[in-house]
Amino acid sequence: VRACVRACVCVVQHQDDEADPFTDYDAAEQQYINETHSPDRCIMYSQCANNSAKSGLLNCAYNGPSRLAAKGSPELAIVESLCPMLYEEGEDTYICCDIKQLETLRDQTRVALQMLGGCPSCYYNFMSVFCHLTCSRNQSQFMRGTQEVPAPNYPDKKAVSAVELFFEEAPAEQFFTSCSNVQLSATQSKALDALCGQPASTCTPQALLTFLGGTSHSPFLIKFTQYTQPPPTDIEALNMTGWEASLFQCNETAPGYGKTCSCQDCPVPELCPRPQPIPQDNPFRILGFDGITFIVLISYVGLFFISIFFFLMCSRPSGYVDVEVAGGGTERLR
Repeated sequence: VRACVRACVCVVQHQDDEADPFTDYDAAEQQYINETHSPDRCIMYSQCANNSAKSGLLNCAYNGPSRLAAKGSPELAIVESLCPMLYEEGEDTYICCDIKQLETLRDQTRVALQMLGGCPSCYYNFMSVFCHLTCSRNQSQFMRGTQEVPAPNYPDKKAVSAVELFFEEAPAEQFFTSCSNVQLSATQSKALDALCGQPASTCTPQALLTFLGGTSHSPFLIKFTQYTQPPPTDIEALNMTGWEASLFQCNETAPGYGKTCSCQDCPVPELCPRPQPIPQDNPFRILGFDGITFIVLISYVGLFFISIFFFLMCSRPSGYVDVEVAGGGTERLR
C-alpha cells in the first residue's frame, strides 16, 4: 500500500545531471506557489527536491499554465490509458505533470490494480483522486500548497512539502462507499483494512483520505478538506471551486470498463439478486382441501376398507363340517 500511495503522489527518481524541466518556461510564469488560482493553472510540476526521510521526491512549486500533452506523445498515451478521466478525446489535453511522473504513477499503481481491480468503479475512483492531484490541468482550482522547502539542485525554485486539497463531501462519500466492501482475495479481508490504516468497520471517508494523505505514506503531506455545496467563502475568496469530480458507485459502470463490481465486492440487490420463489398457479382444491392431499387421503381410506372386506370374506365360515363315521372315515355334512 505504501508503494502504491507513494506512486500516486508521483515519487520518481531524479538524477542530478538531468536537464531543468523549466528551461523552456518564461521566468515571469515561475511564480510562488498558489499566487494565482484560475482554470488551466498548476501549483506543481516535475520534481526538484528529495525527501530523504520518506524515500521520495517533492514536486516543484509551479504556478504556471498547464502543459499540452501533444497528440502521439508518450504523455498522452499514458494519460489516456491510466487517467482516462483527464483525457480530452478529440481535443487538446493539458496536464500538470511530466512523463516521468506518469510512468512512475503507471508502474506503481499496479499495486492498486491488484487490490481494487475486482471492483472497477472503486479502482477508477481511487485513480481519479490521484490522477487529478498529480496531473489535473486545473490543479489550482481545488488545491493549494501550504508549505515549501528549498530545492537544493534548483536554487531559484521551491519544492512543495504540503498541500491542501478541497474535496466536496459527495464524491468523498462515493469514493469511500464504492470501496467499502472490496475484498482482498489473498487474505479474505477488506481492502479498507489496508487503505484506511484501521479496521474497515471503523473507517470513514475522512479517515480514509487522512490516512492516504499522511506523511507516513507519501513524501509530502496531503490534507483533504471536505466541504458541502456551496463552497466555503475562504475557497471562493481564493477564486477556487473545489474538486467536484464525477465518481461512481460500485453498482455503476465506470467509463472504460465493460462491467460493474462483483457481487462479493458490491453486495447490493441489483448485483446480488435473491432467488425468486417459483410462481404458483391457482391451487388444486377439492371440497376446500388441497387436491393432492384429499386424493391421497381418499385412496388410503379406500384401501383400508377394501382390505377389511377381503379379510372378512376370507375368514367367513364355509357352512360345512366334517364328522366321523363308522369304519374310521369322515363325511362332510352341511
